[in-house]
Amino acid sequence: ASPAMQPVHVPADVPLWRNRPFLALWTAQAITQTAHNALWYALMVLVEQVSHSTTHLGVTILTVVIPSVLFGVVAGVFVDHWEKRTVLIVTNVLRAALMLGFLALTQLPVGDGGTGWLLTLFALSFVFSTITQFFAPAETALIPALVHPRRLLQANSGFHLTFLGSQLAGLVLIGPLIVKLFGMTIFFVLLALGFALSAALVWPLPRT
Repeated sequence: ASPAMQPVHVPADVPLWRNRPFLALWTAQAITQTAHNALWYALMVLVEQVSHSTTHLGVTILTVVIPSVLFGVVAGVFVDHWEKRTVLIVTNVLRAALMLGFLALTQLPVGDGGTGWLLTLFALSFVFSTITQFFAPAETALIPALVHPRRLLQANSGFHLTFLGSQLAGLVLIGPLIVKLFGMTIFFVLLALGFALSAALVWPLPRT
């Protein structure tokens, strides 16, 4: 039968708190969004420590903003044609690897003026932000495959609240706390583990 004639699988109508695949995706979102926002805090601290320049802080912000402008819509178009679960796994694995890249950078000497060091940090941040543009639409598109249509509004509301809460948690609470108590090395190790854990959480989800 052609794909158009095949029956569409409808998830069971169960409460969200009993829907294990949805809870796995939701947990992965909470971890990655919080880690994402905590990273921006750490990058601002690093750039301030190295350059003491508002200009360089502005460039750091641009490495976050520009990828969303350049690739936000394009990423959604591509993800629409890709297998969503695979996108989630690959993007999380790549972001975990980038955390190790940041970690390696913090172990290197800054050098005279720190120009090369800062350019490397900006490049890593730009790549991270670009990869993240593919994670969000894949995550959103996977929700209907895990949740009964009657529960979609509730599920989407939960994801939206988690998105907002992760900004507070990452930028104001968790990021500053980890950096202050444990330093940048432990911070990037924990973020790498967080993204790896998120990849493991979405691994058992159904293919779409």
